[in-house]
Amino acid sequence: MSYSLFSEFIPKRVRTLALSAEQAFWSLGAVFGVLIAWLTLPNLGWRWFLGISAAPLLFNLVLYKFLPESPRYLQTIRKEKEAEKILDSVAKTNKKEKLNGVLYNDREDNTKKFFRHKIITFVSQKIKFIKMIKPINWRYK
Repeated sequence: MSYSLFSEFIPKRVRTLALSAEQAFWSLGAVFGVLIAWLTLPNLGWRWFLGISAAPLLFNLVLYKFLPESPRYLQTIRKEKEAEKILDSVAKTNKKEKLNGVLYNDREDNTKKFFRHKIITFVSQKIKFIKMIKPINWRYK
């Protein structure tokens, strides 16, 4: 599961512990991967190792169907009602009060402006880099 998505749904009082535990499982997973390799590669070959290593991914694919979409993402794509439903279910699961107020996206639709800004920024950085490199190239021709 994504670290940021996991942190979005964990209650604040246990967030530090849960996120630290998630990071610890990466280390345990690495040790477990080495153990599987040690047991399977000499006897069964790399194909079995790959299949056994991929088994948890299949389990995750099944679980992703039950994972709700990020409320933040839903808000940014203007699906505030769906985001509110998810937040209400999270509050209910955590035995907290339902949030008061209404979610809304206060930003105007800046998609085109955003991409135009990114392209202009990229091109201007490229031009600055070329301006910086040209004197060096001319000196050594």
